[in-house]
Amino acid sequence: MTDTPNGVRVAVVERQALIQTALAALIDSAEGIHVVAAVTSLSEAMRVALEIQPHVVLVSISGEWGVFDTVARINQRCPAVKPILLDERTCDANAREGMRVHAAGYLTKEQPFHQIENSLRRAARGERVFAPDIAARLVLSAEGVRLARDTTANPLSILTPREIDVLIHLAQGFSVKQCAKALGIGTSTAGNHKSRLMKKLGIHKTVDLTRLAIREGLVPEGRGPVRPPHVRDFEQVG
Repeated sequence: MTDTPNGVRVAVVERQALIQTALAALIDSAEGIHVVAAVTSLSEAMRVALEIQPHVVLVSISGEWGVFDTVARINQRCPAVKPILLDERTCDANAREGMRVHAAGYLTKEQPFHQIENSLRRAARGERVFAPDIAARLVLSAEGVRLARDTTANPLSILTPREIDVLIHLAQGFSVKQCAKALGIGTSTAGNHKSRLMKKLGIHKTVDLTRLAIREGLVPEGRGPVRPPHVRDFEQVG
């Protein structure tokens, strides 16, 4: 998409109704940008992408399972729609997952609005957009653009995507055996991932892994065991 003569059409996906209303109003107030839908669930986000076909779908990362899966599915089924992730604050793990499922961008709520507004316009023109602290660490490798590690900024940056998958499941209350089943890997492999990630993080108890995952925004506080996300779907799309 290279031209948007009638303005940029944006759909907002935010689970918290009050924040959704405020965010949608702010975006809609920008000249030449029109909010065509504001929804609270990922299933509604998929419906909006299919039925309304906005230029951009701004998807808030709020700890709900399936955010990255939804981005992947939007890319598969609605290639003209540009899904952008909006995080609470910079999280390398989420930025990398966004890149893995080919999100059109990764922004944070800590950015000033003029940056977000400009990013929406650029994404509608087909550009990929990133929060400044993420953009500053993008490097070109043989595999394409990737995020350079910043181990001092975020402890999760030293983990592999699969180790993060295991961490998320453990933090949600899954056993190693349940992690293995959910991720489609062997129990011993899941156990090895757990051992390696705990060694990298210098953590020796599962409860401390849970605290870390909550602090870094991978899972919401107070959530118990839930149905696992379709992690293998992410890999197939990537």
